[in-house]
Amino acid sequence: MSRSTWPDQATNALIRLVWLETAKARARASQANGTKNTPLVAGADVGAGEAETVAYVCEYKRDERKIVRMGAWRGEDTRGDVVNFLNEFRARLSVVRVNAIGVGHTFGLHLRDYRFLVDMINVSMPCESKPNLQSQLSRIIRKSPPFII
Repeated sequence: MSRSTWPDQATNALIRLVWLETAKARARASQANGTKNTPLVAGADVGAGEAETVAYVCEYKRDERKIVRMGAWRGEDTRGDVVNFLNEFRARLSVVRVNAIGVGHTFGLHLRDYRFLVDMINVSMPCESKPNLQSQLSRIIRKSPPFII
């Protein structure tokens, strides 16, 4: 029997898997459940082919962020899965941020067809309103206390 070692994650991942697992463990320990009045923000990173599509729904308070729920799907077309996932939070959802690189652009348009307010972003490109999101996310997650999953 042969034992192989596999990488923990892709080398080009935006957010390190270990950061998410650590934050998720913290959330379970503190039982971070969303309050009924706090607005929610969702984010989606769309995968194609064998890549995974991931969506997060977060509570976004002034000085605190909490991931309320996360969903991940693999398949040729994950649009319906994500719409069903987001529909559960529709009443409190203020925006869905979609990584609009490649297939994400069409995915964002699909969410707009379902009447979600969509903010198309390109996380690999800095811009005036969202300068270098990748480095900002890295800093936020590393300094972690206010960022709870």
